[in-house]
Amino acid sequence: MKASVNYNIVLIGMMGTGKSSVAAALSRMTGLPSFDTDAVFRSRYGSISAWFADKGETAFREKETEIVREASAVCPAIISTGGGVVLRGENMRELRRLGKVALLTASPETIYARTCKNNERPLLKNNSVSDIIRIFEERKALYLMYADITVDTDNDPPERCAEKILELLKSDRTFR
Repeated sequence: MKASVNYNIVLIGMMGTGKSSVAAALSRMTGLPSFDTDAVFRSRYGSISAWFADKGETAFREKETEIVREASAVCPAIISTGGGVVLRGENMRELRRLGKVALLTASPETIYARTCKNNERPLLKNNSVSDIIRIFEERKALYLMYADITVDTDNDPPERCAEKILELLKSDRTFR
């Protein structure tokens, strides 16, 4: 039986916390479509890493903001975002307007294990635990400020993380 959800669930968090995998699990559980901002970017513009190298982070963030605006056309949906989406307030104002925001977290070691063989992570130049910690510390306050709920993905498969999100949202009486 599908979980009844009639609002957007937005996933934010560091790269490697499982946003895309958890979004797919939530989509299966709810029957809602999945909208992955990084996947949309790649389908239109190619490699995120190559875009960063060629055009820079600012140009990437501008395209990311355009894609976030497009997410409002897919309602209700499961929206999975890139790790840096929180860096622009306009992105998060739009995403919070669209639905409930779930922050996915994982330890730096888990993130490293999940991302160490992926060259498509332009901000992990050295792909080290220290890079992950540095990036997280730069974004931590934003992640916490924008999140309605937080789910740790270290020890659970995507399906269990999705169940936790649905349980937390169901019990949250403050949902707007």
